[in-house]
Order: sequence, then C-alpha cells, then structure tokens
Amino acid sequence: MKKWQQIWSKNIAQRIDQLSTEEYKLPSIILMEHAGKAVAHSAQNLARNFYNESSSADNKPEFIILVGKGNNGGDGMVAARWLKVFGEKVRIITAFNPKQRQGLSSLTLGHIETCSQMEIALEEFSAEVLTQTLQNMGNQPIVVVDAIFGIGFRPPMPENELSCLRIIAAYKNKKTMAVDLPSGMECDSFSQNDVVPLSADITVTFGAAKPCHIGFPIAQYCGILEVIDIGFVSRAVAKALSESEKIIPATTPILSSHNESLLNDNRWKGLHSDAHKFDRGHVLVLGGSPGKWGAPVLAAMAALRSGAGWASVSLLGDDRDYFVPPSYPPEITFEKFFRNQKLLTDDLKEFVIARKVKSLVVGPGMMPGSLGAEDFAVLGELCLNHSIFVVIDAGALYHMLDAIKESQFDPRRCVITPHPGEWLNLSAVKPLQIPMNLKEVKKLSARLSPYGITAVFKNASPMIFDFMGSEMKLKICQGGTNSLAKAGTGDVLSGIIASHGAMGYEGGDAVARSYALLCQSAQSQSILLSAEGLLPRDLISGIVVK
Repeated sequence: MKKWQQIWSKNIAQRIDQLSTEEYKLPSIILMEHAGKAVAHSAQNLARNFYNESSSADNKPEFIILVGKGNNGGDGMVAARWLKVFGEKVRIITAFNPKQRQGLSSLTLGHIETCSQMEIALEEFSAEVLTQTLQNMGNQPIVVVDAIFGIGFRPPMPENELSCLRIIAAYKNKKTMAVDLPSGMECDSFSQNDVVPLSADITVTFGAAKPCHIGFPIAQYCGILEVIDIGFVSRAVAKALSESEKIIPATTPILSSHNESLLNDNRWKGLHSDAHKFDRGHVLVLGGSPGKWGAPVLAAMAALRSGAGWASVSLLGDDRDYFVPPSYPPEITFEKFFRNQKLLTDDLKEFVIARKVKSLVVGPGMMPGSLGAEDFAVLGELCLNHSIFVVIDAGALYHMLDAIKESQFDPRRCVITPHPGEWLNLSAVKPLQIPMNLKEVKKLSARLSPYGITAVFKNASPMIFDFMGSEMKLKICQGGTNSLAKAGTGDVLSGIIASHGAMGYEGGDAVARSYALLCQSAQSQSILLSAEGLLPRDLISGIVVK
C-alpha cells in the first residue's frame, strides 16, 4: 500500500474523462455503464444492512433514484436499470420533465427509453409529486440514490431541486447514497456556504477521492467514502496528472495519507545495536510562561514517547534565576535560556551545538509576542546552517511571518503548526485566510513559499503545505477523531513531530507520520478509556512506535 494516494480536483477528473473518451477512444457509455453498475451493487449492500437494521424488517426497502440531466444522472439511470435486473423495486425521480425531449442529450434520452421499456417508473422531480410519493409509502424503508448534481456543480442550487431534497431529507426511514458527491457540494471546496440539503450515509466516487470527500468540515456530509475504479485509461490519468499545473487552472497536486503505511515507515528500527541517546535525537522545547508550564512538558514527554533519546525543556518562568515546575517528570532535564522573559540566544546556540540537539520545539505555553525578529534569525541560522529541525507552535506563531521576513529557514526542517485562530494571526501586515478551496490553497502556497517553512493547518482533516523544492504539495491527513479536540493535544503533536525531525524525517513527512501516531493513540485509548474523557497525557501513554 502506498503512503499517499492522489486526490483529483474537479478539473483533473474532467480532464481524465475527456482524454479517456476523446484521445484514447473509450466510449463514455462504457464508463457510465461501469459506474452505474458499481453504484447499484453498493446501493444493494447499503439496502441489505438497512433491511437488517430497520424496525419494519418485513418490508423490503425500495430504491428511489434521483437523477439530473448530466452524466451524474446517467450513472443514476444505469444504476436503476441494474437494480431492476437484480430484482429490486426501483423508481426514478427526475429533476426535469422526462416527457419533454427538448434540452436533453441523446444519451439521456436513450437512458429514459431503456428504463421505460424495463417498466421502471419515471416521475418528475417536484415538491408536490415527491411529497405525495413519500406519503403513499407510509414509513416503508427506502434507499435514496442522489445522482442529481455531480462534480461540475456550481451554486446556487435551483429552488425546485433544493426544496425536493429537503423533503426527502425529512423522511425518517431511509438510507442515502450519493453518486460522486451529495448534490449541492462543490468538488474543490473544503467548506460549504450553504447547508447541504441531503447528507449521504455513503458516497461512491470514481477513480480517486475528490477534495470535498477528504477535507472537513464539508467531508462530514459524504458519510463513508467508496472509491471505485471504472476503467479510466491509465495513460489518460497519467497525462492529466502530469499536465495539471500547466494547462488546468485552479488546481494543485493533492495527496491523502494512508495511516497504516505511514506507521510502518519506522526509522528507529534502523538503529544499530549499540545506539545511544544522541542517535535517537535530542529534542529541546522552548516555551511556557507563568502558570503555563504544562504545555512544554507535554511536548517533551511526547517526543520521548515517540522515539527521541533525550528531551530538555527551557521555560520562561517567573523571572527567577532558575525556574522548574514544582512537580515534573524525572525523564526531562530543565535548562535556562531565558532571563527576564528574553531568550538568551548565545547560550541557546552553544547548548544546541554542544549537546547535539537535533530538534527544537518553540512556543508551547508561550505568551504571544515573546519572540522577536532577532530570536527568529537565530532559529533560522540553526535550521539552515546546522540542520536543526524546528517546530514553531502556539505563542511563537503570533505575527511570526512578519518577524521572520529577513530570516531563512530550510523548508525541509521547519514546520509551523497553527490551528484556525493561530492561522489567522500568523501575520498582522497581511493576514492569511483559512483555506476553504483549491484556489485559496494556491494563493496560500504562494504566500508561504518565500518564507522557507512547511505549514500544517490543524483541523479535523489537517492540511500540510509541503514544499518539495520549487513544488508545493498539499497533503491532507486522515483518521482523526473529535477526542483530539482538547487543549494540550497540539503540544503533544509538536513533540511527536520534533522526534521525527530528529530522526531525519523531512517537513511534511514528519507531520504526516506524527498525525498517524496521534490518531492511532486516540483511537486505541478511546476504547480503553473514553473519547470524552481522554487527556493529552493519555495520548502520550498510547503512542506506540512499532
């Protein structure tokens, strides 16, 4: 299994379809036939589960296929035909008048004729017809296949379709499958301005996942994702991906993680038998402030638990000569690199070189604005000239882009880890916007590239702006859980990232594998404890590097 899987933007998917049919002469009707049959099989599987779960188990679910005029609707009508062949009770409700031929493609007209000959009922999509249809069903279980709008949809949704989808959404005894994406969603978006009227329990898409399937908050409307190979020409796929940056506007290479394969990539296994703590890597955490010493300690402990050989902490403290919390883990050593809330950069540099520090975590528990341009210049020098991996987090992120504009960092060895609020405050001069779609991703990558950093936007589906030479790749991590939505989790993540940086993982790869470890810990610890009561230190205890 590959570590990363390709995500197709709308333009890439459309280009693959175009190349397959026009340049490589694969008839579109064959692709549609494969897609429709796959949808029918998936819908049947959904119905079997629904039938077993339904309170009215003596009634076999009926399939209602909602279709539009385009290829998405064609897939739906092919699925209806196959469901009929499989012996299922099925009807089609169209978002157009099936008796009026004007404005319909020859392909759509052919599907209508075939379905009519197979005695599959076709009804026009209107609120009145739909309301009556559902009332006549009483509380019979139904499986709805949403094939109205596909990846080419552009808002706003017509009022008729919107009202009808809301009527169906209100029907209680149903399961819903979306073809490609739930109608009303934008393929390349990570957010949704309007509420998706009909959420899916399962979404079936073809060839590869799309941005809307992976990125939260919009991905929650897709339910379980099934990606099906319908026989696109492999040369068409390769050509579309290779030319995506050249001729297809508003797209960027997107990759999604396979957590299992990321976890199997364990560089600690390669350590020789007489390895010592410096081989595993020394991680130094700079952070804290009065009353907030727990954050850097969490980061240090997470670094140790995920493989680092030594973890040290230096706290801003309370202006005493040497500040150590009254209770602290004995595994951590404490150093003094702050005086009167100021970083002692010369002492820091001397320690980093003498004690073979390989990774720095800067910012956990730190008050915003504690570091200035001169401090970041020293961090940049350590990163660029001494190959020190630097993770910048929390308080150190406040207006940091303004502070480092004259500094240089190695994008392979510098990671910033802002959550949404911190993302908005990275710069006071020209604030960054939260990435909501691929167009905004491209703008953000152009903003970030001159600074020489790799950025991760922390949310339910973390986005890594991973700079590989001159090419930026957007990587989206999967497998998270809302049990991670607690203060301190980000500090744990920063420590794990630092330990990976100390072992030679580069920017985006260090982040991705760290997220995989964190998600694995959250899932296993939620079973042992509870998702609601999970603490950051429980996450540290659950880290297992195999």
